[in-house]
Amino acid sequence: MSFHGLLLVNKPAGITSHDVVYAARRKLGIKSIGHTGTLDPFATGLMVLVLGEATKLSDYLRDGDKAYECKVKLGLSTKTGDITGEVVRTENVDVSKGQLEKAILKCQGHLELPVPIFSAIKKQGKKLYEYARDNQEVELPIKSMSFFNLKILNLTTNEFSVHFHCSKGSYVRSWAQAVGQELNVPLTVETLHRTHSSVYHIDQAIKLDQLSEDAFQSPSFIPMKDCLPHYAAFTVKGKSKKLLTNGQIPHELDLRLGPHQRMAQKIGRSHFVRVLSGDSGELLSLIDVLPNAKSKIRRSFVVEK
Repeated sequence: MSFHGLLLVNKPAGITSHDVVYAARRKLGIKSIGHTGTLDPFATGLMVLVLGEATKLSDYLRDGDKAYECKVKLGLSTKTGDITGEVVRTENVDVSKGQLEKAILKCQGHLELPVPIFSAIKKQGKKLYEYARDNQEVELPIKSMSFFNLKILNLTTNEFSVHFHCSKGSYVRSWAQAVGQELNVPLTVETLHRTHSSVYHIDQAIKLDQLSEDAFQSPSFIPMKDCLPHYAAFTVKGKSKKLLTNGQIPHELDLRLGPHQRMAQKIGRSHFVRVLSGDSGELLSLIDVLPNAKSKIRRSFVVEK
């Protein structure tokens, strides 16, 4: 059986993303496993594992939006911005539900926010969390983050729960601190649960403690040919397929890409298409269709027997 593809796993709290990958390698007997986005140890929810040749897809899957459900506690703040960190400030808060709702709803759209000090972003060659652990002052980088489709799930005067989608590289802890600044109160993220990653949903995920080879027969496993369904797909056979696997875009395929190149010219940027085997349906390559140049093969895959 081909194990090249994606495996959707529901991460439990209390372990690192690396622990999830290690457990999957051990339980499945597969060495080549990665993932498309970390979750903090206290966080739970969807992790998209990439297996075998699908490790080459990590960058393309990592670019997708993600969605989270989080609970935020008012009245205390921690060094890490979440409930696992050392408490640095506590106070009784006096905000109404109306004030809280207004602040939450204001923190939507494109925001320019500081990156949390406890993150792996580098500044001057050093990770931010290393500055924090060394008690060194550092100016936090400002990053563009987008938060949208926000829904308030629960609201009291001392805590609230929300669900939202966010762009690649957004930090939920930064978003929560933005709400705190609107209210001028300390707060911290109490729980964090990822529900979506790109086009995949937590309902498809298998629990880590239930992980076995049976997962390859379940909805938790996404074969290579079904990855990146938002990219248009073309099929090749015979001579065209042989040329493609040798690193050349065959002339007949290049002609079929014509409408996509015209679209690339219209929107002013390139986009990807998938090329599948007309014999097996397996994913053979990703082609970057450029607006003002010849299309290029960006990734090739060897998954056919």
